[in-house]
Order: sequence, then C-alpha cells, then structure tokens
Amino acid sequence: MNIATRIFFKRIHFSGMENIPRDKPIIFASNHANAFMDAIVPAVFIKPEVYFLTRSDVFNTPLKSKILRGMNLLPIYRLQEGAENLHKNEEAFGDCYKVLARKKSLIIYSEGNCIQEKRLRKLKKGTARIAFGAANFNQHKNDLLIIPTGINYNKPSQFRSDIHIRFAKPIQVAAYREMYESDINKATITLTRDLEKLMSEQIVNIHEKMNDAFVDEVTELYKSQLIQHLNFDAKNSEHDFFVIRNIGEGINTLTQQDEEKAHGLRRMSHDYFAILHKLKLKNKTIVAHKSISFAKIILKSLLAITLFPIHIIALVLNYIPYKLPVLIAKKTCKHIEFVASVVIGTGAFLFLINFIFWGILFACIAHGLVSKFLHLFIAPLLGLFALHFYSWIKNLVLEIRFHQLNRKNKNLAEQLIHMRAGIIEALDNSILPIIKNNLKQ
Repeated sequence: MNIATRIFFKRIHFSGMENIPRDKPIIFASNHANAFMDAIVPAVFIKPEVYFLTRSDVFNTPLKSKILRGMNLLPIYRLQEGAENLHKNEEAFGDCYKVLARKKSLIIYSEGNCIQEKRLRKLKKGTARIAFGAANFNQHKNDLLIIPTGINYNKPSQFRSDIHIRFAKPIQVAAYREMYESDINKATITLTRDLEKLMSEQIVNIHEKMNDAFVDEVTELYKSQLIQHLNFDAKNSEHDFFVIRNIGEGINTLTQQDEEKAHGLRRMSHDYFAILHKLKLKNKTIVAHKSISFAKIILKSLLAITLFPIHIIALVLNYIPYKLPVLIAKKTCKHIEFVASVVIGTGAFLFLINFIFWGILFACIAHGLVSKFLHLFIAPLLGLFALHFYSWIKNLVLEIRFHQLNRKNKNLAEQLIHMRAGIIEALDNSILPIIKNNLKQ
C-alpha cells in the first residue's frame, strides 16, 4: 500500500512528524474530506499502530465485520444508521479505551461526517468524550495525547494530485482533568473548542463556498509568484503549504472587506480558465509560452516517436489494473468522497496480481538464474515508465496546441497571455498586501 499511495499521489508532504511520540497513547483528531483515503495515507506513514473509527453500516455482515476489525477498523454508530443503535456506542467507546490503554493510536474524524470541501466543519463532542473516557478507564495512569491533524488535498479525487498532512503539537488531556472533575460538560466544550482552533490551523480553510474553485485557480496561477514575493523555498513542503493556506486566508479576508473587488477577481479568473478549458490548454502552458518553439516541438516529437513502442508494450502489460479501478469506482461510488479510496484500494490489489503474473511468466521464459530474477521486475519498471512518459506526452500535446493557436490565431494566444498577466497584477494589488499584513501579525 505504501508504493500504491506514492504512485497515486504526485507529491506527499508531511509536517509535524516530530510531534508524534512512539511510547504514548494518541488520538489523532482529523478533518474528513476523502472517505477511506483519509485513513489509508496516515496508516501507511505513521509509525505507531493505528486504529480507526468508521461508520457502522459497513460492518453489516459477520464476514465484513471480521475483515474490517482485522484491519483495525472499529464501528461507530451515528444517528443516520438508526437511533435504535446509538446505545451500541458504549461498546464502541470501550473498544477505543482498550486500544488507548495499550498505548496504541486512534484516528477520529472529529467533524463526524465526510464532505469533500476545504473547510473545517463544526466539531462533534465525541472526540473529547472518548478522550476523557479513556483517561478515566486507565485511571489517568498514562499521558493521553490528542494531536490535531489536517489532511489537505489539492484535488481529492484526482490521480497524481498532491496531499499535505500536518500534525500540530499535542494536547495533553491531563491538563483538563481538574475542569472535568468539577464540570464534565464545560470540560468537554472547552476541549472541543481548543481542538477546533488548532485543527483549523492545519488545513486550508475557505470560509465561503463560492470561493472554493477560485482558491484553486489562484493557487495554480499565483503560488509560484507568491513564493518568490515572500522569499520562500519552492522545494520546502512547509513553505508550500504555508503559501497555499495564506492564499485561502487572503481571499477570505478580501471577500469580507471588499466583496465587489473579490467578485471582480473571481470573474477574471473564471473567464481565463474557461477559455483555457475550451481550448484544451493549461495555465502552465501559458506560463512557459516563451520556451515553446517549433524546433523544440520537433525534437520532442522525434523522441516521443522513438520511445512510443516501449510505451505501447508498457500499456499492454499494465492497462487492465490501471483502467479497471477507475471503471469500478464509476460503477460503485455514489459519492465523490469514495472515488479515490476505491481506485487506490482496487488498484493496489490488481497491480500486485498483475506484476506477479507477468513476473512469473517472464522468469519462466528467461534463461539463467540472474536473468530470471531481473525479468521479475520488467512489468513494474515498464509501468513506471508508462506513467512518466504519459505525463510527458500530455505536456508535449499542450505545447503543440499552443503553438498551433499562436500560428493560427495569434490574437487569442496573446489575449490569454495578457489575461493571465492582468490577473497576476490584480492579485499583487489585492491579495499580496493582505498576506504580507497577516505575516506581520
């Protein structure tokens, strides 16, 4: 699953791993935007053994229940699954207490539901209740910690997207013990409120839904320039997330202070990306337009033609496990939040079977022990080649499209360049001062 996760995501960034101790019980309190993917990625990379609370309706048969519990999944009963089942949460909470008593880790999605959006929803009180219950269960003998966690996707359901996972400094549950012993309700509310504040700092938090697409567009348009403006390191994942988060905060502030100006910027950005979409172009092509030349396109095309036969072989060997998970997700997923989870889960299994099949077949054909061993890796290596070659070909196609546009309709090509420059200038005059002011505070 580690390899599958690294292939599915183009970049995986972590921040705050030093905040995770290995010898204490931990509750990771996380936002929840991408169904089982929110469990898969932390489980792969967090060193302590992790258990998860998940909706009870997926434990609907004895076989499923046994399999899921074997995967460290514990059922939690929500009102949506029937009010008559809520009493079963006492048993579910008891399972959580036992996990934490063994100094294991537990991931809780504190919002209580899964919605694919870039904002923190109001937290339920369940995280605080489980934390206090676990502390009482163990008679406050171990130092139970809650680590506010933020899982940030740039495009949650898209293959080869980016993910930022952030772990804040732990909250010590013992710090609330005196308040809890005098007023349980007050302690629960206080801990929930403190947790909500710290969790909100770990995610890109867009206040208004109308700005969701706008923030994505501005991030694509402006992130590189903003990194330069702030003298940040483009290769530093912490800087990368900080810039993305501040773009969101800047747009939140601009919308609050001057909705008319924010609306104008949204319209400019929407029109620019609408034209790009119609022409089947990308912003990155406009950024790199000066480096696009007929001579370079010819050289790249010749290289593509030379390597294309290898790509065809790679596709033949890997097409079914690459394509089938997408088809399965389209057929089975009623909600977009589950698409990525189904793709990566079925893809990991199918690619494993695929590599074993081709590896054994090639090894049987090969002569000599060393040759047989090397032939085991032909299919996975060709799979990686196909992945990167396909991405390279897509960029080449974009360059060809822009070159043709510039030759046939130079005015439209120049219009796109000027539109982008105009949006950047507007962002320099509106968003950049807000971000710089926020940095001073």
